[in-house]
Amino acid sequence: MSGSNTARKGLVTQLFVALELAEMGYEVLQPLEDLRYDLACYIPPKDRFIRIQCKTAWLSKDQSCLIFNTSNMPGGRGKRKSYRGDVEFFGVYSSDTSKVYLVPVDDVPYVSQAILRLKSTKNNQEKGITWAKDYEL
Repeated sequence: MSGSNTARKGLVTQLFVALELAEMGYEVLQPLEDLRYDLACYIPPKDRFIRIQCKTAWLSKDQSCLIFNTSNMPGGRGKRKSYRGDVEFFGVYSSDTSKVYLVPVDDVPYVSQAILRLKSTKNNQEKGITWAKDYEL
């Protein structure tokens, strides 16, 4: 995948997340500087802003889960860095489900990938499952 396709996919994700939040009545802001978050959202009852890092999700091979990265490599090299402390939420968009998910950064692994389950496990395990429907906007 070329860099421009990756950048385009990221922009599409950011737009879908912003649109969904705006349609829900939230004030959505985009920073002018290159920061560790893509959007900010004003939450009126608490008079606070939340920072949102937008991520594009992809389907697992068996199509039972959505997967997205919970860290990045600043500058494209070196050690992976978590978003904890820099954002409060991941705004996750999946073109496969055509849905947006708002996932607290503290609900996902520190430095790796997060899995949001769409379908039940083969053994019907419930404990420790992170369901996509619980984060859907």
